[in-house]
Amino acid sequence: MLISQPLLINENIMSETIERAKARDSRHSNVQRKPGVAWREWAVLISGGTTVVYLSWGLGGIPTNSLHAMAIMGGITLLLAIIPLPRVCNGSDGEHGNLRNLLRLLALPSFWLTLLFLGYIALQNLNHSWEQVRIGSHWWIEAVDPRFAALPSGFKADYNPMNGWRVFVLMAGAGAFVHGLWVGLRRRQSAVAVLWLFVFSGVGMAIVGMLQFFTGAEAVLWRFPSENQNFWGSFFYRNQAAGYLNLVLCAAAFLFFYHARRTLLEERGSGPHLLFFCFLSLIYASVAMSLSRGGFLAASAILATFLLLLFLRFIFNHQARENWIVSLLVVALLAGGSWSSVRYVDWESLRDRFDQINLEEMDSDVRRIATRATMDMAEKRILTGWGAGSFRYVFPTFQQNYPEIFYRTYHPVRGGSGMKFFRYAHNDLAQSLAEYGVIGCAMLVALGLFWLGWLLWAGWRFFLAVAMIYAGVLAAVGHAFIEFIFQSPSYLFAFSFLLVSSTQLLVMESRRRFSRR
Repeated sequence: MLISQPLLINENIMSETIERAKARDSRHSNVQRKPGVAWREWAVLISGGTTVVYLSWGLGGIPTNSLHAMAIMGGITLLLAIIPLPRVCNGSDGEHGNLRNLLRLLALPSFWLTLLFLGYIALQNLNHSWEQVRIGSHWWIEAVDPRFAALPSGFKADYNPMNGWRVFVLMAGAGAFVHGLWVGLRRRQSAVAVLWLFVFSGVGMAIVGMLQFFTGAEAVLWRFPSENQNFWGSFFYRNQAAGYLNLVLCAAAFLFFYHARRTLLEERGSGPHLLFFCFLSLIYASVAMSLSRGGFLAASAILATFLLLLFLRFIFNHQARENWIVSLLVVALLAGGSWSSVRYVDWESLRDRFDQINLEEMDSDVRRIATRATMDMAEKRILTGWGAGSFRYVFPTFQQNYPEIFYRTYHPVRGGSGMKFFRYAHNDLAQSLAEYGVIGCAMLVALGLFWLGWLLWAGWRFFLAVAMIYAGVLAAVGHAFIEFIFQSPSYLFAFSFLLVSSTQLLVMESRRRFSRR
């Protein structure tokens, strides 16, 4: 009895100590448990994700109903991020709040730049100095006295098919969409989810484009008739479709390097980034099959940059080099995906498309002459431009100075017949300068430089991912120099989304890293 009693006491003490430790650990885990996603963020995620998916299937935003749907969804995304809601909807993590979200929006320089640009377009529309006069099927333009002669002026025309207010709706919708995501998504998982949706929906559109090619579809999505027979996927113009897919290609490469870096930081054996190799092959094959020369060159530049960065990562990254099994799997996935996708490309037709470019006759190329005429148009109002949406109405005045592009059929000796109508300049850079002038273009450039600068500052730990965004932007600018890709609302939304969402994700990453110090 004298021996067993102390043992019994010790067992009771040990049991009590264990229970206290369990209770303490339970309280500690409750304190450390991460709060759930706020209802407001869920609402913004659903609205933004729906918009991102719609970009791939909304017929490029060319029909009026499609454009309005994009603009409305963008506006809803912003409203869900900033409108006052009950406290329970803002969650318990402190990231959301009725006043906090609004102040976050007001503190963003790009928001004020966007408002300034929208105000500039509105001023052009209200202070028009030219207008379209229509009698039956015929129309011409006439000069009118602007309300304020000293201020920028614009052009007055019908909303359909194009005028300045239509451009205003497009720009306002895109601005509301990206700023709504910036304010309303405060978790990395949310930003990654929207980017994944963008890639998945784009890959689906790429596959549909190839299926339309194999089945000989005569309408967009087998349902919507198109005046332009060179449509692709859900876009009426294959050049705009190829440009959009190049943004998806860039997003897939960005996510690959992002997830690869996260895998190394978390010391995991593998990650979701390997899946993107198949996506890259499918997208590249779809762009090549579309026979868009500018799109193919841009896609090749993006893919070449990706492969170069992948090689540098393998050479200089010790952990990546040590895990040779994963590297071998990566090479096998890339080779297999490329072979299974690219072997369906009609390389002969693509080569014929490039053979149509005669370097000795570049001076007589229609697009080159159209660019020259567009620059003539821009020089007349170099500071303020002719007004948003005015190109197709004002351009014929300068087009007539170049008979090679003014007439449908033209012979240097016999003359020409019929008039060729240009909806776009086939050079977005020149057209933007003609419509917005130096003042308006400076605002757009400032917006782009703001996001690119912030992306580089916040993403230096994910430098390879940042480099892919820069490569995508450069490819887009090069493509826009010979095409009218930014005239597609879907493309403009997607370009803005990719630039802002990639910056947002890496800003969250930088704050997370610094907060651990």
